[in-house]
Amino acid sequence: MSNKPLISNYADAAAVFAKALKPEQGKPLNHLFRLVREKNGYGDIYHLYWGTPHKLVAVIRPDNTAEIYTPKPIPEYVFKKILPTTIPFRAVPPRGRYKPSVEHINTVVVHGMTSRYYFKHKHYPGIRFNMITGECVSTEPPPPTTNTDRRKEWLRDLRVFKKQFELRVKLGVVDGVIREVGEEHTIPRWAMRTDWGAPSALALLFNDIKRGAPSTELLLLIVRDVFGVAYGAPTVDVAKHVFKRVLTNQSLNLRKMYGVFDETETN
Repeated sequence: MSNKPLISNYADAAAVFAKALKPEQGKPLNHLFRLVREKNGYGDIYHLYWGTPHKLVAVIRPDNTAEIYTPKPIPEYVFKKILPTTIPFRAVPPRGRYKPSVEHINTVVVHGMTSRYYFKHKHYPGIRFNMITGECVSTEPPPPTTNTDRRKEWLRDLRVFKKQFELRVKLGVVDGVIREVGEEHTIPRWAMRTDWGAPSALALLFNDIKRGAPSTELLLLIVRDVFGVAYGAPTVDVAKHVFKRVLTNQSLNLRKMYGVFDETETN
């Protein structure tokens, strides 16, 4: 039996996705993985997700590089069935007594198991590796200069916004939106996923945070995303997870819109 991973390079990702029966819904893979294609002006980019609700594992680009965002619950042996063993298993290595010195080489043995995800440089979500050689082709971004006053404004508005969302959860508003969307939706659930990086969705999220409360339109987008990522019946708990994930994933973009960072440092 071959130990070759399913996706060893960009061409493999394209070949696997070509077999998708419904490309708009992505290509389901073994072990709860799903491959999703995103088109842009530089060629197709493939996003690899895992778990329920889906968490971003990697972004595979046409230059045979992969950005790693591996969530902690994913088992290493499952990860290696999909991506090359030269790719580090964790974007952020675990801490503990077995963590080697940063001056040591990248292969260590812990409890008899060889681990290949310790490198001399510091890891962070989004770190990029060459899929063929395993070589790191990106470095840790320098910490940007921050505007203290804008940062305080961002944190204050975000805190109020989160409390208002929790209030709507307790009052049953979110549950009502879930029932409403469930009764009305006629398209495949995977097609209901919200692209939070789109300018319109990002602007709506930014304006609602500035306003201090989630609008009905924003709640609808969140609930549509709930239907898009949940295999089972959509629930308020999944909506809370999606809400937290959206704020985490778009945090950098939102802080840039708030003016927290110096533009010359973040471009």
